Amino acid sequence: MLDVDVVWARTDAFVAIQNMVMCGCHPGFVAGLVLPRMRITGIEDPQRPEGIWPFAWKVAQSRIGDEIEIGLAINPESVRTQNQMHVHVVRLRPEVRAWLDSSDTPAPRGLALVPLPTLNGVFDAVEARVGTAQMADTGILVARARRGGWTAVLTNRTSPLAFTMYRCVETGVPSAYRATSSPNPAAPPRR
Repeated sequence: MLDVDVVWARTDAFVAIQNMVMCGCHPGFVAGLVLPRMRITGIEDPQRPEGIWPFAWKVAQSRIGDEIEIGLAINPESVRTQNQMHVHVVRLRPEVRAWLDSSDTPAPRGLALVPLPTLNGVFDAVEARVGTAQMADTGILVARARRGGWTAVLTNRTSPLAFTMYRCVETGVPSAYRATSSPNPAAPPRR
């Protein structure tokens, strides 16, 4: 039996749990973590499981009613606080969703956009774009693409959580941590 308040879903390979930042938040706020059930240090680990993305998306769909609001994020090595891979399940900031929907132009400096036809090869697509040596420096935000499939927003040594509503209370969060209409986080939060 799962404790649905803490453990959202579990398979032999992954577990999805409520992030403790949800404690005391309003009912519409969602913050979860999806972790491999085996030891994987992070995005740079060659054993990183591609299956974490489809699992995390399915969990997110069960928690966030409108899938265009879903954001899945993984931090690069330099800004993470835990040495166990985890994907954040959060809502996109509305202005980021608008930017993604209207973005036919190149990504702002410091970001790269990678189209994803499915969620089954996110790490492979990112590695093809940045190279093996740069995987540890890359943050990934995955969201639905406006014309089908998904889009991965890649950051360089910064947290993609800046594009999401990862806290239920925005007061006290420096503006540099927030995405703008042209997202380019200068000093993203540590997570």
